[in-house]
Amino acid sequence: MSQFIANSFQVPNAVVDELMAKMSANALRCYLLITRKTTGWGKNSDKISASQFMNYLGIRDRRTIYTALTELANLGLINAIKNNGGITEYSLVFESSEPVTKNVTLQKTLLKTILQKK
Repeated sequence: MSQFIANSFQVPNAVVDELMAKMSANALRCYLLITRKTTGWGKNSDKISASQFMNYLGIRDRRTIYTALTELANLGLINAIKNNGGITEYSLVFESSEPVTKNVTLQKTLLKTILQKK
């Protein structure tokens, strides 16, 4: 990780050049937080709770967070590993040799979580 600038974190050019116009503002904010909490700390992944997203981003509704995270997964930008009732672990996807497809499993998991919170 010596290529990274001290006291900063990097965002892949493709995210800004190609994908930023295709994503919502909340998805971009979530992506930046995941980037900060992973590569910004020299880690490959991190467990980030919905309440952490809400606190850092000033978003009050969990559904907004889940919608943004589903959007990022559908764009192929993040991986989310659900830990049986624990905090979800997120990592960034830097390169994809396959075309972006919908992450149906994550989408179903997030939708189920949203419905359970109601």
